[in-house]
Amino acid sequence: DAHAYSNRGNAKRDKGDLDGAIADYTRAIELDPKDAIAYNNRGYAKSDKGDLDGAIADYGEAIKFDPKYAIAYCNRGNAKDDKGDPDGAIADYTQAIKFDPKYAKAYYNRGLAKYHKGDLDGAIADYTRAIEVNPKYAKAYYDRGIAKANKGDLDGAIADYTRAIEVNPKYPEAYSARGNTKRDKGDLDGAIADCTRAIEIGRAHV
Repeated sequence: DAHAYSNRGNAKRDKGDLDGAIADYTRAIELDPKDAIAYNNRGYAKSDKGDLDGAIADYGEAIKFDPKYAIAYCNRGNAKDDKGDPDGAIADYTQAIKFDPKYAKAYYNRGLAKYHKGDLDGAIADYTRAIEVNPKYAKAYYDRGIAKANKGDLDGAIADYTRAIEVNPKYPEAYSARGNTKRDKGDLDGAIADCTRAIEIGRAHV
């Protein structure tokens, strides 16, 4: 049945067999042409393959059959942002948030799209909303720190990088960014210590 093909497609995608996953999702859709989840998952696999136009089309089909499918809006927003269409991405993330107001990832991704447009205040506001929904969202703290640093708020940036590290102590990018910001403030010893920690964590993951 369609669900069995979809479930097998999920397992293949998890294994990295994107072509096999796409074939299974396609079979699921042939058996149930209104299967919004299968369209969404096939779009996800196509996006992983770099077929952003195909992904956007599949997410659109998922939304057609389930107009309140917040995950499909968020995924289509990701593909649009990857294509260099931050305005289209922001519109989709906004729809995702409309249908799921507690969707932390949609706020975070909308923040990234706003950051790509140069809207630092808008980005910070969305990262903050993501953190309010999920106080352990390390990436949201990290990217809010980057936006604050770009605005010249170095202390605010350091505080956010520190919070990201508290949530995820093995976050080399956060240590590195905090080190760079400490150097900008003239704290060279602190900068060296943070960059050293980033290098140690990076080596442990090689």
